[in-house]
Amino acid sequence: ARADREGVYAELDLPALPEALPYADGDLTSLLMNLLDNALEANGRLPPGSAKWLTLGMAFRGEGLELVCRNAAPPPDGSATSKPDKLAHGFGLPLLRRTAARYGGSLAVERLDDCGAVTVTLGAAEREEAGI
Repeated sequence: ARADREGVYAELDLPALPEALPYADGDLTSLLMNLLDNALEANGRLPPGSAKWLTLGMAFRGEGLELVCRNAAPPPDGSATSKPDKLAHGFGLPLLRRTAARYGGSLAVERLDDCGAVTVTLGAAEREEAGI
C-alpha cells in the first residue's frame, strides 16, 4: 500500500512458507520490513520523473532461505543514512547483518548500474542454536 501511495512499482515473489521454520517470526518480519523500508526510502530520493520500482523475492536455497531486494536508487552519497536525522536512523543494515549472522547467514549490499541490491541469506540454524 505504501509503495502504491508513493508511486513505486512493486514486484513481489514471496512463496508460501512452511508452518514451521527455524527462524523467529519477528526476525523474518523485521528483515522484510527493513528491506522494504530501505527500498522505498531510496526510491523517494530519486529526481522527479524517475522510474520508481522495487522487487522483493524470497526462496529456499540449499538448506537456508535467501531474501533479495532490488530497487531504483540515486547514486550513493557515502553516508550511513540519507535521512535528515542521522542519529535516529542508519540502523537498518546493521540489524539485517546481525539477524543474518544469528542464523549462520550473511548480508550482501551491492550498487548496480541502475539500482541497489541487498541479499540476506539465512542458514538452517536450529531454533535452539539461534537462542529462540
